Order: sequence, then C-alpha cells, then structure tokens
Amino acid sequence: VMDSIGADIAAGGKDSMIVFARHGNWFDVAQETPGHEIPQERAGPIAASKIIMARKDRAVVHADVVGWGLSAVNFLTENEVQTVPVNFANSSTERTRDGKLSFSNKRAEVIWRMREALDPENGEAIELPNDPKLKADLTSYTWELRSSGIHIVSKEEQKKKLGRSPDRGDACCLANMRTIKQEIYDDMVNTASQYDRYGEI
Repeated sequence: VMDSIGADIAAGGKDSMIVFARHGNWFDVAQETPGHEIPQERAGPIAASKIIMARKDRAVVHADVVGWGLSAVNFLTENEVQTVPVNFANSSTERTRDGKLSFSNKRAEVIWRMREALDPENGEAIELPNDPKLKADLTSYTWELRSSGIHIVSKEEQKKKLGRSPDRGDACCLANMRTIKQEIYDDMVNTASQYDRYGEI
C-alpha cells in the first residue's frame, strides 16, 4: 500500500523533477522528469499530472512549495488530492526523537527525520532503492548546532559539493514524512463521534 509521495518539483533549466513513493518503510525507485521537459508556463498542471499518475491508494503528497512547487500544489488541492505543502524555510516546532534538540527550520526537521529513520541501531528498517545519486544526495547533508537548533548546510553548498541539486535526497526525505491519510482520519472521527462514553454506566 502506498502511504506517501515526496515531490521535488522543477520546471525548465537543468534541475529535474523527482517523485518518490513510499510503501510503509519501502521506497520505490525515483521517477525523474528532466526540467526542460516541463514548460514553465504550464509547470503547475504538468507537474501535478505526473504526481497523480504516480499516486496510488490515496497516498498523501508531500511537495516542496518553493519555486515551481506552489502552482502544482494548488492544482493538486483543487483536484482534491490530499497534499501537504512543505516550505523548507518555515520554522519548526518539533524536536529530535530523544527530545533534546530543536530544529532551525522545517528543512532541518524533514532531513533529520530521515537520518533518524536510517539509524542502524534505533532506526525504522528503511529500505531505499539502489540509487547512487540518492546515496550521494543523502550523504551530502551535513549539519551544525546553532542557537536555533539543528541546522542543515544550505542547498547552495550541497550543489557545490555535488555539482548539481540534491533533488533525489529532498524528494526522498519528503516521502518519509508521516501524515495520516484523510480517509483514515475521517473514519477515526466518525468512530469517535459514534462512541457513547456513558453507555456502560
């Protein structure tokens, strides 16, 4: 069952649009579309259609809204596709799994969650595809501790190290986000509303 999709959206230029699908702890191979194949004037609907074609089982879409992502997210939302817009620059209220450290922004939170999931001792038995570019992206994330919490090296620094944008790494980390499906949430709400807490008195 597909649980989540992570999408790093690009249009025009050298960067690629990457879509990762996660089934439980198993990640499918990346679906890549070169940016030059997505015309900027129609980036929203074209990018959204590629996500819709990859989506199964009402999986939640987690999409980067910086740049061309916003128009795609708007198109998905208008078509009733459950979508979580992610702006990496936004602040985070979350903490590390052990509760000791905060995050400087949403980007640090999302990337650190993948680090925790891949922890060989206390991780989640994540299964990633055999993808050299993905491995390079994920190992290019470095961090430092600031007064605001864990801070991940800037994307510009990663580009210098990799010679390209870490599209695969970002999309994979987005796919690792855990958002409850709307239909499951609705069922929970309906079940709770039907429960009579005084029935056994």
